[in-house]
Amino acid sequence: YLSRGDNMGSRDVIPSLMIRLQQDQECYDFLKWWATTGQQDDYDWGNNTLPYLDVRNANPLEPVDIFCGRWIDLPHLVAVTLVKVKVLQVLQGLLEDMGRPDGMTHMPELGFCPSTISNNPNIITCDKRVEIGRLKAQIRALYNDVHKLNAHFWPALMNPGKHLDAKPMRFSVGSVEQMQMALNFTYEAW
Repeated sequence: YLSRGDNMGSRDVIPSLMIRLQQDQECYDFLKWWATTGQQDDYDWGNNTLPYLDVRNANPLEPVDIFCGRWIDLPHLVAVTLVKVKVLQVLQGLLEDMGRPDGMTHMPELGFCPSTISNNPNIITCDKRVEIGRLKAQIRALYNDVHKLNAHFWPALMNPGKHLDAKPMRFSVGSVEQMQMALNFTYEAW
């Protein structure tokens, strides 16, 4: 069985897979658990009776301080950024629908699977205009944190080229190899 401590690094791949499956709420819950409980020095990884990945329906509108300015895996920080972008899109769509005179909501094209995050009660009941402004600021903060952690990431996301073929075995924080690893884990989700 897999160790809760995840010595194989599966936790870096899982968020982007969840996003690709439109499981954005579950992804945010996963990321929040790893950024909070998963960072506790006194968490006993060998004790299978302790809660594990037990965050459910976390508020995707909450401030990003649990992710920003802290030691966090680059793929996690990138995934949080993408989830926040998707939440922004959901709110903008809801705001657009509220302004329709006919009361009809925007009909998604065939085959579209809506994000699970759109069902979060915090999104449903929030003041859309206020939260859109806050989300934009959060996304800027996350963007800047990703850039501080690895300045190669955003340029490579826009022009991945040969980086998607790279298979780095090791990396140091801030290196091209770290960017290549994170890009390979997250590119398809973007």
